[in-house]
Amino acid sequence: MSEKYVRAIAKVGFHFFLKYFPNFSGTEPEFDDIKRFIYLGEADRELVRPVDEPFLRDLQQRGARLNKWCHLFSAESTDRGIEARIQFFAGPEVQPLVWSIVISTKPSEHVQYTGYAFVYFDDVYEEYQGQRTELIAVPISLEQDIRVRAYSLYVQRGRRNGFALDDWLEAEAEILEMLRQRAEP
Repeated sequence: MSEKYVRAIAKVGFHFFLKYFPNFSGTEPEFDDIKRFIYLGEADRELVRPVDEPFLRDLQQRGARLNKWCHLFSAESTDRGIEARIQFFAGPEVQPLVWSIVISTKPSEHVQYTGYAFVYFDDVYEEYQGQRTELIAVPISLEQDIRVRAYSLYVQRGRRNGFALDDWLEAEAEILEMLRQRAEP
């Protein structure tokens, strides 16, 4: 893969982030590294890398495939920084690379997650035909957050065994509700 190709991936990921995260203008100092990489190809740390994991949780099972061709995009702004993920030309026959673009490592005050699938229709007549479908984006650490909260509930319950599923479901509901509240404008 050429450096220009990787820089183009960084640019697409950065622009996707800016489009769907209106609290940011792109001129903030925490974006200096990604912009320097996009413009000049210079970086002090790894900003773009392929990741060895499925883009969607539903594709984690061995042999799972999408049934339509699409491009997948997501971005998250958290206390760990800002990251975009992209998978181009995902579809029924191939599972291409998932790219991670670390836009900023500075903790963000604006916690938000978003994702979209840009799906192509099979019957194409004279021009592009497809649709944009919103993905339910969750933080990368969601399972770990639920696990920690479930353990906390177990401790609050006096460390009594036999309630693991109840603790997990209650923790999951609390974490998902917190994420919904944070995502609302």
